[in-house]
Amino acid sequence: METSWKESVKNHNNYQSGFTAQDARILAVDDTAMNLTVLQGLLKLPFEKEVFEGLLETLRSSMEEFDLDRADETMALIEKYAYPEELDKEIEKLKAAVSDVDSDGVVEIVGRIKVLL
Repeated sequence: METSWKESVKNHNNYQSGFTAQDARILAVDDTAMNLTVLQGLLKLPFEKEVFEGLLETLRSSMEEFDLDRADETMALIEKYAYPEELDKEIEKLKAAVSDVDSDGVVEIVGRIKVLL
């Protein structure tokens, strides 16, 4: 069933949240993989190409300027977005490059991600 849910989400790239609940509290039951998957999906920020591209550019410039605090903060923001599934592998490589303080690797991966967008 988890696979069918992921396929359904994959086919709805233009999802727009119909509400916000800034002061909401939730009770999550993490007893099954499906519940965790649904919860993770609900807590992700909706993907906005322009915002995501801006975050990638901020990350790239942070690494080039050796501003590691800003790079870490930006990577944490990138991870909060519900980015397209085809970016999963590149985002994992990007996290590793940031963690390894590999500026050249970050610049290269950001370039590949921008082409995929």
